[in-house]
Amino acid sequence: MGFKQCGLVCCKGHRDPSNLPHSWCAITALGCFNSEQGGHLVIEELRIFIQFPPGATILIPSALLTHGNTPVGQGEVRLSFTVFCPGGLLRWVDNGFQTQDNLRKRVSKKEFKERMSLKEVRWQEGMAKICTLQQLVDKYTPKKEDAGNVDLGAPGFTEDAPSA
Repeated sequence: MGFKQCGLVCCKGHRDPSNLPHSWCAITALGCFNSEQGGHLVIEELRIFIQFPPGATILIPSALLTHGNTPVGQGEVRLSFTVFCPGGLLRWVDNGFQTQDNLRKRVSKKEFKERMSLKEVRWQEGMAKICTLQQLVDKYTPKKEDAGNVDLGAPGFTEDAPSA
């Protein structure tokens, strides 16, 4: 968890390499600023600027996406509150709640080598949890064959329902 509290929090584009890559980082904007003029969240790989008013929260994989924010106006205040999962925390757990150096000293060379080989599998498993844009489109785009399964008598599909 992090809290940046100088008067004008403006982060240049960066990634958080110590965070768990396949985990979400929650970023909340706080303060008093005109979000139409500044404080926008920038995600470089997606080539987007997002108006990010005080109280807004977003979840991003901060170790994988280059992110930052634009400055706010003179006399305005922008703070950031972030919640993230440091990769080192999970390494600590995987090592039996100890550092890798302590683990090396306490187990046989064979066991240490076996545990280290599991780390590569964990990395691959974690990366497999990250969807590509095409996978998300495929998963959430309604299929034509599903159109026949719509219950036209359900709320929102009756003739009385207001049109959009």
